[in-house]
Amino acid sequence: MPGGSLLYGASVLTLTGLTTQLIGFIYRILLSRAVGAEAMGIYHLVISAYSVMLSVCLSGLTTASLRLSAGMYALGRKARCARLIKKLLSIFFLLSAGCAVMVFGFSGFISENILNDSRTRLGLVLLIPVMLLTGVENVFKTHFLGIGRVIPGALSDVGEIAVRMMAVFAVLTLAKPDNIAVTVACIVIGMGVSEVFSSSVLFMTYRKTAVRAEEVRGQKDPLNKQIFRTAVPVALTNFASNLLSSANSVMIPARMALTGMAKSDAVALLGTMFGMSLPMITFPMAFIDGLAGAIVPSLSEGMAKGDIGAVRRKISKAFLGVSLFAIPSAALMIPVGPDIARLLFGSEAAGNYMTPLCFCVSVLELRSISSIILTSIGRESRAALHFITGGAVQTAFTWFGTTIPGVGVYAIIAGLAASGLVTLILNINCIVSTTGLRVRFVSWFVCPCVAVLPAELLAAFIYADVSGTLSLPFAVLVSVLPAIALYILLIRAMGIKHTELFFLRKEEGMKKRLAINNGPKP
Repeated sequence: MPGGSLLYGASVLTLTGLTTQLIGFIYRILLSRAVGAEAMGIYHLVISAYSVMLSVCLSGLTTASLRLSAGMYALGRKARCARLIKKLLSIFFLLSAGCAVMVFGFSGFISENILNDSRTRLGLVLLIPVMLLTGVENVFKTHFLGIGRVIPGALSDVGEIAVRMMAVFAVLTLAKPDNIAVTVACIVIGMGVSEVFSSSVLFMTYRKTAVRAEEVRGQKDPLNKQIFRTAVPVALTNFASNLLSSANSVMIPARMALTGMAKSDAVALLGTMFGMSLPMITFPMAFIDGLAGAIVPSLSEGMAKGDIGAVRRKISKAFLGVSLFAIPSAALMIPVGPDIARLLFGSEAAGNYMTPLCFCVSVLELRSISSIILTSIGRESRAALHFITGGAVQTAFTWFGTTIPGVGVYAIIAGLAASGLVTLILNINCIVSTTGLRVRFVSWFVCPCVAVLPAELLAAFIYADVSGTLSLPFAVLVSVLPAIALYILLIRAMGIKHTELFFLRKEEGMKKRLAINNGPKP
């Protein structure tokens, strides 16, 4: 990877993540204010179905693009990389054609009997061409990431979200929709415009640098088996998890309606929780997205070369980095988050569930990085099983808990936390058995939790004192900045140094260079 360490890729992807998160967050705020909570709920149902389609047609292929490109490029097999991309795109278009036939033929049944709302039908149909463009974009993006070229994907991500924001509001302004179904369709059309931009940019970049694809004649192509072994478990993982997640989303309005809540209010609740509150809490997590994107090719390269020691060190630093950032980011949202959400989204309900959601977000982020690590070290099938198990736990909480008097929506939040915790424990156990990793429980989990507790109490105390006299932005800054400083001081006092998080020690760097120079030849 250019830059000589995991820090380079993580830094570029983090900067990209921060930029796209910021633009996307502004976009989500403006969109929520423009269309309302109920339209956001319908949009969430449509996107839930879309995620299931992507999991079948694309998720496994992008993982294959990322992991196999990293391994081939590390061994100098550029022509095989080119053949890999051709095969992946061919498979994607074949799968997408089958998916399109099903959606076009059964859109009415899907919208009315599966999503339980006919207003999702138009948006669902319009997502098919969007999916085709998304597939092209992501195959190329993950290929670039796998070979260590993070800039093309980073630029396309930033451009895509900026174009999406402009396109969606342009379509909404021109169409002036008078019902929620058309409103959601306008949002999907804007998504399509942004995908045209990003897929075109990445395709043209690939064309400039691609070599002639390797040809295999008169023998069985081993690449087919590699793609199958990498893609199928990941696709099953994502299909199962997205299917359960989508079922959970569809289930929420239906189960809440059994408690006496009107259907429109139940759909609005879905839009408020998943379209406003959760994005607000996860906004600071762009660092984790950058780390995740950088560590996949790094771990795949280490496993391909048999350098288990380097793999263990990077996994340990990944867990430590996520814990050090995710835990305080979520905790410091508890005192200030509800008021920020109400102000930004213009909805009193937007802040109602911030506090309980903050408690489960850190677990979800740790689960996410553990699943990515597990996939990167070749244990896709176990990751699939763990995701399915966690998804089943979440669905059970929603099904049985939402109708209990006095529990309702809190069962959904408890299900998120329980699902994340179960999956995290299973993932860590498998990572340990595969790599021999030593779990640093105190450093990874206990120290950040102990350090953030006084910091969170300090932020809450200051905010309660100044919120009535200062404007909200100044009150948040005055409350959070001293808390962050206290947290960092406490973490350092415990012997954990942020500056050493991603850097290899000098002797480790020498080992890495020797491994590259003396590694197996193509």
